[in-house]
Amino acid sequence: MTAESLVVCVAVYLGSVFQAIADREPFEEVQRSWGAICSLHLPAIQDGVRRSLDSDLHGPFDVWSQEWWRIPITAFHHSNLIHLTLNLVGAWYLGYRLEQRWGSFTMALFLIPAVCIPIMSELCFGNAVVGFSGATCAMLGALTVLRHFDDEVASSFPVEASEFGIVIIGLGWLSTVFDVFPCANVSHLTGFFYGAVIAILTGGPFRHVFLLRISGVLAHVWLLPGLLLVMHPYWIGRYHWYQATTVRSPQRAEKIMERAINYDSSLAGAWLAWSQFAERRSDLPEAWNRLVEGISYNPSNASLMDSARRLWRHLDSRQRRNAEVVLVRTFGRRSGAWLGQIRKETLVKSLDSDEESSASHLKVELSEWLLDQKIELPPWRITGELPVPPGRVNEDHFDDAAEGERL
Repeated sequence: MTAESLVVCVAVYLGSVFQAIADREPFEEVQRSWGAICSLHLPAIQDGVRRSLDSDLHGPFDVWSQEWWRIPITAFHHSNLIHLTLNLVGAWYLGYRLEQRWGSFTMALFLIPAVCIPIMSELCFGNAVVGFSGATCAMLGALTVLRHFDDEVASSFPVEASEFGIVIIGLGWLSTVFDVFPCANVSHLTGFFYGAVIAILTGGPFRHVFLLRISGVLAHVWLLPGLLLVMHPYWIGRYHWYQATTVRSPQRAEKIMERAINYDSSLAGAWLAWSQFAERRSDLPEAWNRLVEGISYNPSNASLMDSARRLWRHLDSRQRRNAEVVLVRTFGRRSGAWLGQIRKETLVKSLDSDEESSASHLKVELSEWLLDQKIELPPWRITGELPVPPGRVNEDHFDDAAEGERL
């Protein structure tokens, strides 16, 4: 079973590489078409204009779209040749010794959940993952426990090998912390502990307790509700944000977007989208309230500040007084500084010469005067499906940003 699993890994990797070269497609796209779980991104839409292809909204959208069958398949995909080689070496060394002790049939029963459970643990955090390393760590955990109770395993799997494997898992955490390269650390730890628990129940001190062994087998039934949970991770704000992009009803999408920021207030793009829902209804005070609340949770986010500056220019005098009250209620004594930042869209740098310095100050005063002038907000034009799907931006969706640039 170990050899067959590794053959599948090699075949899937080579097939993906050859198709990517033949069709001149990105390797990750080919992997996705072959069943891998990839981290996808939706365009960042601000004021109706696509600002970036890499927004806060990212995650395993395919799994969130109920494609559960990707969970076992993605384990046989690998991101590059080094990733594949490391997993091949580790899985061959560990799997050969474990299969010698358990036999092929028991090894097959072990590998099925050992492949799926580590992948599902990463999905619980909204992370996409590829590779056989989770199952490899499960083998390491099983052998680490078995060698303490089985002399045959101890003779073929020395303690140095166990310690080396644990050190490798630790180095994976360090590489992620110091941004050397990302590792599926949750998957590795989950796989290791799963293998250790199975080894304790089957070959450890509780191997003669029949009731515990049966309970361990029956506990795998919880994989089914676990599968449903990772396809509907309600505790992840990005999941609700993604769901809001898949519904056609603006009212329902707005409610789902509110749920997204309730679960994760750090999603600046979700605050922007939630504010724009109110703006489309011409409810500018509510749109302002949402932007200010979003800024309070994300004070260094430039997109939220730019949207607040734009919206300020469209408020009349009464609305601006109410907007200042919102700032005082939210920021307290710092509200004056925040209002100054919102009113000043750009700052003209001081120049060396007096004449140029005078012109600079004149530009600042003129800029501040313009920013205090109310500009009528054109009606929002909602066309097609809301919101814009990945890879497509409706240029006529909103026209306010273009008018702001002209002004």
